[in-house]
Amino acid sequence: MEKIKYSILIPVYNIESYLPECLDSVVGQTYPDFEAIVIDDGSTDQSGAICDVYAGKDKRIKVYHQKNKGLMMTRKEGILKARGEYCLFLDSDDYCDAHLLEKIDGFLKQNQCDVVVFNKYIRYTKKVKKCPRIDIPQKICSRETAITKLFEGSHLFSIFIKAVKRELILKNLEEIYIPINYCEDVLQTFHFFMKAEKIGILNEYLYYYRIRKTSLIHTMSVSKIREILDAERHILNCMQTCSMNLEAQIRAYRGYVLNNFMENVFKLNSEPGAYKVHIKYLQEILLLEEFQKINTETNRKKIKGYNFVRLYLLMARQFSLLMTIDKGLYFIKCILQRIRKEKGFI
Repeated sequence: MEKIKYSILIPVYNIESYLPECLDSVVGQTYPDFEAIVIDDGSTDQSGAICDVYAGKDKRIKVYHQKNKGLMMTRKEGILKARGEYCLFLDSDDYCDAHLLEKIDGFLKQNQCDVVVFNKYIRYTKKVKKCPRIDIPQKICSRETAITKLFEGSHLFSIFIKAVKRELILKNLEEIYIPINYCEDVLQTFHFFMKAEKIGILNEYLYYYRIRKTSLIHTMSVSKIREILDAERHILNCMQTCSMNLEAQIRAYRGYVLNNFMENVFKLNSEPGAYKVHIKYLQEILLLEEFQKINTETNRKKIKGYNFVRLYLLMARQFSLLMTIDKGLYFIKCILQRIRKEKGFI
């Protein structure tokens, strides 16, 4: 079987409006030694047909159609079908710089490593902005440094800003690719970093991440909060049972989980609905076993100030006051977002 240096994995689901720009950015790569594994995950629009058109024009694009399996299982299928030495991940509503593979290949020739991390742009409706640079100055860093930065919120979560040795992924495929709907980028990135001998930092902007939903709040529910906590608990278990000493990273992650929990409570409170219904939700949240496990004094010291105040109100059962504050904050953020949009900032 012919060896290929890079495999670009592209899960596709009902994204016909943005898919051509995504695939054009792949076909237009200045580095030719690659394949694109495009998996149509049961799309009901014209996405599958668009994929077939591109495959007919460029033999480097391999298209597969399947019944809907979800993002994680589709990525797993892509890895199994890939032949490249390194895998890259491209969301079908995003696109990449034409020099993406050329830049990565040049970096790897000078710095042999298992994982290469690069920077991304944020593509809004009218603007393109740079995401903050990776906060790691050296070109090669240890797994401990990378994992610490991962849970300090240094924008390392995104799966699509990495090129990863396929062999490294295959060795841990069943452990990484499980059917979860939340925190999948964190789970994958953590495993990649944990298993890598050398992690390279390529501080160049090579990926365009599209913000499609201008709403600040996406649908949230108590059941979703529970699912997110379950996924985060799985990640925590991986950290606790691995062969590395990750006590500091585990402490940082516990604080991250509690802070993220309160952010999700904010999203829940910002959903439309009667106060009585939302108060019932908050009462239910207080009884969640997963919340009680993370709501410790140590973890409370690690969360952001405004979330600490909101957590205090939740624990004091001041539900009406918490609801009023959250709805007020949401109203203000919506106004600010509208102003930014009108001025062309997003």
